[in-house]
Amino acid sequence: MERIGEYLVKRLVGEGGMGKVYEAEERLSKRRVALKVLRPELTKNEEGRRLFLNEMQILAHLEHPNLVRSLASIEDGDKLVMVLEFLSGRTLRDELVLRKRLPWAEALEHVVHIAEALVVAHGQEPPIVHRDLKPENVMLLCAEGEEAEGPPKGLKVMDFGVAKVLAAANATNTQSIGTLQYMSPEQIDARPIDGRADLYALGLVFYELISGEVPFHSASPRELLNMQC
Repeated sequence: MERIGEYLVKRLVGEGGMGKVYEAEERLSKRRVALKVLRPELTKNEEGRRLFLNEMQILAHLEHPNLVRSLASIEDGDKLVMVLEFLSGRTLRDELVLRKRLPWAEALEHVVHIAEALVVAHGQEPPIVHRDLKPENVMLLCAEGEEAEGPPKGLKVMDFGVAKVLAAANATNTQSIGTLQYMSPEQIDARPIDGRADLYALGLVFYELISGEVPFHSASPRELLNMQC
């Protein structure tokens, strides 16, 4: 069994732009955790590395029922690792794929929970902006051992700070960091952003939850960005 620091790796859970996510167990406490291991090319980027550590220090102090808790940040050899609480459930994207759209009252309940999480993050000093809010980054929780398709037992917003680290690692690339379908005009234009960019994205998520589709469609990324603006 592979070991990262004091954590025994159980299985690969997923993989994304930031790196790989593993289910793991803390060696002494036997606590179940998620390990987000930064991609090697991000680890080697000094600015990305600095921002990763800085963001994780900030996120470690964020406490809210609708925010994924950051438990620790560790450096193990050439690996930079984010230790997060392990979540059982499905993403809001999984829910949309399964059900196509949600009744407005249910959608509104999810959006209110997300907004409450954003209030806490945006209220930090300095404010923490998600920068890539979308259905893939919202987890609907189920109790351990229950069917993932059952009624959710709560909601958690994931991946705060990830887009900022990715942006630093891609500093030579002029492309804005984020997901085009949910990107605010100021992000598209690479202007300074604040919490309002997250609220814009949340509005688009709300639209999609109740209609079953995003408000803007185009096969051309350039045209899609123009429609957003």
